[in-house]
Formats: sequence, C-alpha cells, structure tokens
Amino acid sequence: MTPRGTQVHLGAGAFARGHTWLCTARAQREDGWGVVAVAQRSERVIGLLRQNRWAYTVVEADEDHADAHRVDVVTGGLVAHGQETALLASLADESTHVVTITATEAAYPRTPEGRLNRAAVAQDLDDGGVRTLIGQVVAAARERERAGMGGVSFVVCDNILRGGDVLRTLALEFALARGEEGAARWLTERATFPNAVVDRIVPAPTEDVIRAAQRLTGTADAAMVVTEPFFRWILQDSFAGPRPRWEDAGAVLVDSVAPWEAVKLNLVNAPHSLLAYLGLLVGHSTTHAAVGDPVLRRGLEHAFREDLVPAITESDGISPWVEAESSVRRFANPRIHHRLDQIGAGGAHKLSQRLSAPLQDASRRGRGAHWLALCLAAWAECGARGLVSDSPRADTGSWVERAAGVLQAAGLESVAPEGFASEIAARWDTLARRGAHAAVIELSESGES
Repeated sequence: MTPRGTQVHLGAGAFARGHTWLCTARAQREDGWGVVAVAQRSERVIGLLRQNRWAYTVVEADEDHADAHRVDVVTGGLVAHGQETALLASLADESTHVVTITATEAAYPRTPEGRLNRAAVAQDLDDGGVRTLIGQVVAAARERERAGMGGVSFVVCDNILRGGDVLRTLALEFALARGEEGAARWLTERATFPNAVVDRIVPAPTEDVIRAAQRLTGTADAAMVVTEPFFRWILQDSFAGPRPRWEDAGAVLVDSVAPWEAVKLNLVNAPHSLLAYLGLLVGHSTTHAAVGDPVLRRGLEHAFREDLVPAITESDGISPWVEAESSVRRFANPRIHHRLDQIGAGGAHKLSQRLSAPLQDASRRGRGAHWLALCLAAWAECGARGLVSDSPRADTGSWVERAAGVLQAAGLESVAPEGFASEIAARWDTLARRGAHAAVIELSESGES
C-alpha cells in the first residue's frame, strides 16, 4: 500500500517511536500515512529499523501489565549528517505534508531576548547547510518555494514553551539573515507551526530493559522501546494541509495549548527535575527508586502542595491535584527505568523552562518558593560533585554570590522573587553540609509547622 501522505520526522529517538509514530500508526486507515525517520547523527536506530524492515515494537507497561504492539508505519529512514541530499528530497517531496520534530532544548538556540542565537547556527547561516534543526526547516522552505510546492505543518514535539511559535520565529530570522526572502515568504504564507504539548515517559532503552521486556512479552526486537500506558498529545488545530487523524488515536485538538503547557511544565517536568537532582545526591539511579524513598516522596508531595499546584489555574479538563497525583504514580512505575542522570542532563536549558512559571507565580503572590530554591541548589550541588556536567561549579565567593550565579546560569534571575538567591544559598549550604535527606526533612518540617 502506498501511503497517501508522508510525515517526515526529525529526530528518530525513543520518544518518537513510543509516542509520535505510534500515534500515527494507530490513526491509520487503509489510505494511511507513512513516516520517514530522520536521525540527526547516529546511525544506530536507523540501522536497527532497517534490519527490521522498518517495523518495531512498543511495550506499554506498568506494575500489573505489559502489552507489546508491533508498529509498522515507518516507510524509510536516513541520517541527516552524511545524507543531506536524501534529507532535502524527503522534505521537498510533494507527498510530505507534515514534519514532526523531537530534539533537545538546545536545538532551539535563543538569546535571552528570544532572538536567534546566530553563533549556534553559524555554519548553516554561512553556507545554507542542514547541520542544525533551524537550517533544516529553512532548507525545506527554500526547496519547496523554488518548486512552487504546497505548505507543510511543522509540529514541535518537545518540552519547549510555545514550541511552534519559537521555531517559526527562529526559522524566519535565519532565512532573512541569509537574504532568502523567498524562503521567508513561504514560511509565512504556506507553512504553519502548531503549538503542541506531548507527555509520555519513554526512556532511552538499555540492553537490560530490552531483555526484561522481551521476557515479559515474548517478543525479541532490538529496536523496541518500553513506555508507560499514559499518553498525551495536545495539538493546536492549525495545519497547512492534510495530516494523520491523530485525534482517532488519543490526541486532542484545541484552539490554545497554553493551559496544558502549564500543566506539563509545572506538574511533570519541574517535579521530575527536583526528584532527579535530589535522587542523584542520595545515590538513586532511577525515578522509581527516588520516588520510593520515603523522605524524597514526602518532599515531592510538599513541593506540589506549596510551590507547583498553586501556580496552575483549574479549568475545564484540568484538575491540578489530579494531574499531580498522576505524576507521582507515573514516576513510581517500576517497569519504566527512567534514569535520573538522563533527566538531570541539560539543566541550564531545562530549568529555565520548567521553573519560570512557578517562580513568576510566587513573585506575583509575594510568597517564597522554597522547593524551587532547593531544586536549583540540588542542581548546583550535583555539579559540584560531578553528577551532572552543565551546572555552575563556582567554589569561591559567599553562598549568596554562588547562588546568584546559579540563577543566572539557569536564566531565571529576572523572574525570581525578591531574596531568592539567599534562599538558594541556604538550601545549598544544607545540602553541602548535611546531605539531601536532611535538606528535604528540614524543609518539609518547616512547611508542616
């Protein structure tokens, strides 16, 4: 069967396989869609998929069940680095109507003012290359504009606040900086960039996880991923043309994703980071182990009650406490081996997104944000101990001076409540002298008094 439409996906990682492609597969009918899988640099996943004739297995598992699903939606794949011609051909193909994207926060390089960080894309700016995500989007626009081809919907499936808007802004600035007025016009008139919220825990699979899943399901597949039963994909209903009927497979179309972005960042991502850094300091390796620690579990519940849930407005379809309780259950899933060092990596990019809204809420309400201070202090202490590689490791100056450096490194100094650096300093001092358990107990007891 020849698909009636092509979905090119930039970033062929575990999340794409366990979330985005799976949703496309489940939305298919006889005139369904095919996915072209694009890995940015690594050949591993594309090689495994090719060996499987592009099929793979998704195992949805929790404490009670493990269900294996064969996914047969990928029609081909390539590695962008080294196969630039094939990448451009896929992006410019007349059957391509949708480009979905999974990348890291660093793939959307911005200055503190929200402009394109030109240094991060300098080579592509110089020669029109496709080494970066921004370069790839503009190259697609360039090729399709020259051929007089129809529009494409670029769907960001990352933890980027208003990710569609961000990608549009960066791509337009890139195109105009290169003097490519045709590409800029095509991006403005023919392309759309729907904002989206994605939520599903799909850790990068290890060999041990794959072997365990194979024992549970009786299915042998080196390309498999293991994920949780929970699935969420909220999509702004703003598309340039045909698309898979994702709503038939659990996605939700809305006019604005803003309320759901707040839920994801405040009630999933922020507590994930807090749990990761505290868990690493205690010596845990996975979220399951960390949330099973009674002291850390107590601290997580206090963080929800005191700092995170108050920042969310209850609205139709959203109950903040239901969402918070769901997050705790998901973190505790023993079948999902989500490594704390993976969650904690890239804190400088992640924390600016994850803590900004609750810090702004604390500033508006004139209250403290003690657990958010502990999160930042734990990030810094993980850096001091070499448990993560991107946090500031200043070992000179007063605690307050060092804490101010932490705020600056996370890009949060402009939204933090008054005196917040002193709060980080106090928490960091406790972490360094007495350890993570003591810091959590001290803060929990202050909230209970």
